[in-house]
Amino acid sequence: MKYLYLLVLFLCNMAHANSYNLVDYGGYTLDQNSGLEWLDTSFTKGKSYNQVLDLLGSAQSLDGWRYATYDEFKQIFTSRGYSFEGTSKLTASTPTVDDDLFFITLIDALGATDTRSTRKDLLGLTSEDYKNNNEDSQYYGFIRSTYNTNNITSYANFSRYEDSASTATLASFLVRTATLVPEPESVIMMLLGLAYISRRASQSNLK
Repeated sequence: MKYLYLLVLFLCNMAHANSYNLVDYGGYTLDQNSGLEWLDTSFTKGKSYNQVLDLLGSAQSLDGWRYATYDEFKQIFTSRGYSFEGTSKLTASTPTVDDDLFFITLIDALGATDTRSTRKDLLGLTSEDYKNNNEDSQYYGFIRSTYNTNNITSYANFSRYEDSASTATLASFLVRTATLVPEPESVIMMLLGLAYISRRASQSNLK
């Protein structure tokens, strides 16, 4: 019984082993702070805003997903205590932070769009329009972590990218509302409870 108890504790700890309330499911990441699932950027990397829009319709390959808003990208950081500074949406930026692993954890979870020997970048379009004369663009969120032997330096900010333009280092931030599922530790406890009941029933039948 002692070993069974230790096993339960181990499995429950494993179930809680997500970092910063981010749960990486491989193809998407759940942000437990907002209840939104974020699609891995590998599905949209290298595609323009207009190209991704064509994939979001009914029966298309990304059906069920939608573009994240400017504020939803921003909330990833503000819900964890990071502030954005700037005189406009276009200039909004977090302060540069040192030795903070949240930024690199987020980049790794969603998928870096550009990886160098000393840094990782994540660049993703949002749903919010930026229009200036004949330019038709979308705001994008940008995250960078630069690392060396001494520390990691990270920040996030915003810029804009034309709707029809694409590049190998550009992706899109797509989200959907998370489906409510039982917490892993709840499932574990339920299975253990069923196993215990089954064992007791077997013992009673043998008497």
